[in-house]
Amino acid sequence: MEFDNLFQPLLVKRVELKNRLVMAPMATRFATFGGEVTDRLISYYSVRARGGVGLVTVEGATVSPEGRGWKNNLGIYDDKFLPGLRQLADAIHQEGAKAAIQIFHAGRKAPVGIIGQQPVGPSPIPCTKGEVPKELSLAEIRRLIDNFGDAALRAKRAGFDIVNLHMAHGYILQQFLSPLSNKRRDIYGENTAGRVRLIVEIVAKIRELNGDDYPLFCRLTVDESSSSGLDLEESQKIASILEKAGADLIDVSAGGPEAQHMIIQPMTEPRGCLVHLAEGIKQVVSIPVSVVGRINNPRLANEILSRKQADLIVMGRPLIADQELPIKAFNGKEDEIRPCMPVTRGVLTARQWEPVFPA
Repeated sequence: MEFDNLFQPLLVKRVELKNRLVMAPMATRFATFGGEVTDRLISYYSVRARGGVGLVTVEGATVSPEGRGWKNNLGIYDDKFLPGLRQLADAIHQEGAKAAIQIFHAGRKAPVGIIGQQPVGPSPIPCTKGEVPKELSLAEIRRLIDNFGDAALRAKRAGFDIVNLHMAHGYILQQFLSPLSNKRRDIYGENTAGRVRLIVEIVAKIRELNGDDYPLFCRLTVDESSSSGLDLEESQKIASILEKAGADLIDVSAGGPEAQHMIIQPMTEPRGCLVHLAEGIKQVVSIPVSVVGRINNPRLANEILSRKQADLIVMGRPLIADQELPIKAFNGKEDEIRPCMPVTRGVLTARQWEPVFPA
């Protein structure tokens, strides 16, 4: 087979992925305003699972109402969401893929117009063009830890094979990790160990509730593209701590409020623009590492795997443009793959609270 590395299975704890292709978590706005699963959402993910990816990662589901990041944000903060989430996980499984769900809290990025109150964060430092957040008290941090733990347990109860902890893209866990947004002078700030403490405690809570055999992926912004923010050296320390805490995979990403272009990379960025970051993380951990970032064809994906720069390849926009990319590559029909034009028009429209569409 031409893309033999791409179609090798990978075992993570008790879950075997049939190949090395992962659908990235991308907000669709296909849930209801209250965060419930809809038929449209199920159809969207079913089609991508049918296309042949090994793992479908469902978009960020908020762990509390105050953590919503956008209109029609999927919810996982209450048992009322379980029936819909079960249907969603079942639909993905029926099409032959494993199912993961990303859990998150928007923190200071939560729009006041959506949550109806002042957003929260590690420190009273606003996001770009955002409201000044309320600094979380120690009691509120303990409640946040419980929220993440309960959300991960719901993911397991709903039938998801893996939970993905969102520590990237400027949301609350990255806000705690970053020296740009965390100026606390208590046990949750001041240095690397302090800034990562919240996440270590969340991982411990997830392990307490879900057990040691339930796979936990951690999506990490490895580079904030700021001279005083997170960089590879700092993120290597964080990744090492996360592995010791119980993470099963580091999901490498980049960017934040000050570097949106590294979250959704335009065509001016080279293909595979974050691979060097994944390679750097692999140098310090023994657990698998996945990578995203303008990896928009199976040939490049296979090369990255063959060079052992990453263990899984995460694709976003290419699977919106052509959900059958994996199966076409498997069947030797690379020339039939509909290319994704990385103009960011579709995803940026979604950021204006409209549903996502391909470009």
